[in-house]
Amino acid sequence: MAKIKVIIGDDSADFGVACSEELKKFGFSAFNKAKDGLVVLDAIGEICPDVVVIDAVMPNLDAIELIKKVNTSAGKKPIFIVTASYDNPFVERAVMSSGAAYYMVRPFDFKILGERITALTDDAKIMAVNQRNESIEVVVTDIIHQVGVPAHIKGYHYLRTAIMLSINDDEM
Repeated sequence: MAKIKVIIGDDSADFGVACSEELKKFGFSAFNKAKDGLVVLDAIGEICPDVVVIDAVMPNLDAIELIKKVNTSAGKKPIFIVTASYDNPFVERAVMSSGAAYYMVRPFDFKILGERITALTDDAKIMAVNQRNESIEVVVTDIIHQVGVPAHIKGYHYLRTAIMLSINDDEM
């Protein structure tokens, strides 16, 4: 299985480098880029990441404009996680409506970011499978094995069935 590629739009020692090191512990390939919308846009074209972590406010292109440019361009569309150093419901709504998958207020634990990336990429895999009409059962089984739950453990089939039911029924 290929490593999940993550671009971090911040190359500062206090956020970008520390974030990158923590995400590498999750098994991701992390690439730090300058906190500049145009630099991140170029990096997205070169690296074709699965996830992009950017600040809401950046020079040259802010997060909203960057997401719009990427989503209207040809090629692979990464998952965007937007961070901000302040809590502003207006900015959060604007970022989310532009196509971001998640919004986080700094400071936050980088382990939580790693968990969010894992969850978002797993959800993206499930949606891609649904679009290709592949068996969702195969994907769920693969994810359970990646998490480390062996098939012989007591409760494995209950867990698998519960996940399958919750995928097929949004209210669950």
